[in-house]
Amino acid sequence: MTSLARRRFILVVAALAAMVLLGGCNVFRNARRVQAEPPPPFQSPITTMVGHPGMSIPQIAEAIQPRQADTRAILASLSVTVGQARSRTRMQFDASMYFAPPDFLRVRGSADTGTLFDFLVHENHAQVMVVPEKKFYSGTQAALRNNPDLMAGIQPDDLMQSFLVEQNLYRHLTNPASNASLRETKDHYLLTVSYATGVTEAYSLRMNDLLVDRIERSFGRRAMGSVRFDGYAFYTPEHSKTPHLLPTRFEAQLPSGAVATVVAEEIQPNAKRQPALETIDVPPDYQRLPL
Repeated sequence: MTSLARRRFILVVAALAAMVLLGGCNVFRNARRVQAEPPPPFQSPITTMVGHPGMSIPQIAEAIQPRQADTRAILASLSVTVGQARSRTRMQFDASMYFAPPDFLRVRGSADTGTLFDFLVHENHAQVMVVPEKKFYSGTQAALRNNPDLMAGIQPDDLMQSFLVEQNLYRHLTNPASNASLRETKDHYLLTVSYATGVTEAYSLRMNDLLVDRIERSFGRRAMGSVRFDGYAFYTPEHSKTPHLLPTRFEAQLPSGAVATVVAEEIQPNAKRQPALETIDVPPDYQRLPL
């Protein structure tokens, strides 16, 4: 995963919402229509206090180090709801994802009528099948990033980085090159990371359990979007005793008003990659196009 991909991860879930608004792609025309719901109370799996006022960056890193795990892959079943924040009506679909950074990702989206889209990114090659349009796109990952019309430019590798928020936070806390600063409020720590590009990310950590409940991204004074995390859980891989701390629900917003909510129905850390995930079966009547 490139450093650019890691820096953009907080916006990519919100890009899902923009996909609904584009007339040029009908990938969601068969998704379920649902009513927007208020966020649930924050769900924390941390039962003892690990944070307290007056902590420094090294102290926060030391406090969360015991819950760090080597997450090499994620297999997840998700429910994704997308739309406009000002609208009560949203579009909802199910997604199955397998992510093995830095060079493999498979994402399938489906609704009651069947599959809506299918992504496969393997090393530098990307394939996208848009089922309602009967189209199959193939090319380099760079070409996928530069295609403004296909799926609103969503970058699935960035999307999966939202599940690694805890690992990304720890990386910033322990890397002097992150150029991070820290301040505290009554019940939160705010860790701000500035990049040479002018982009700033602000991690909001709950003081009692040091879990991230919000990330805001900006360029100068211009807001570029945010992600609110509503809960976490520990998931223990099969044949392992080491639990992995991962988000169970998060909601992203764009300055345009687009919003996307992702709920984890099931997560299996470090699940074995099945051979069937490495190919997309394209029906013979699909139009084949370059990215």
